[in-house]
Amino acid sequence: MTCFIEITIPDNADVFAKFLLHISAIFTICANIVCVSMSTIVSVWGSGKALRGKDGSMDEAVDDMNDERELIFRAFDFGLAGNLFTVACASFILMDFFTAVVATTMIGCTAYFILRNVKRIRSKFHLDECVHLKDLTAGGYKYHNNNPNDHLSF
Repeated sequence: MTCFIEITIPDNADVFAKFLLHISAIFTICANIVCVSMSTIVSVWGSGKALRGKDGSMDEAVDDMNDERELIFRAFDFGLAGNLFTVACASFILMDFFTAVVATTMIGCTAYFILRNVKRIRSKFHLDECVHLKDLTAGGYKYHNNNPNDHLSF
């Protein structure tokens, strides 16, 4: 946002580069607003339903909140990628070519670092099979954890 508001674009800047800068800045702002607003809405309404809803609403709220995670993560991903792209565009508008290439290489390394660590961290917390609370409370559901010799039956 600050980049978009406070940047002084030279008069002789390439029109296409300015177009990319402005569109990527607006795209980034929109993606970040979607991420924050959806996170807030899901947290506030989901917890409200869980705490004050009818019987069984806690199970429903937790499952519904879990269902919304994908949208929120995608918006966050797009906002982050858009941020990096906006900085790369600004580099080519404001810097000489060699400096812009070095700066963009650093931005690319940052993107690689983020992706690599997201995959590492996600592998720690990702659930291949998600057990929904309504499945556990419905009866008859058999849950198997990672140990094939250890079973819980309902």
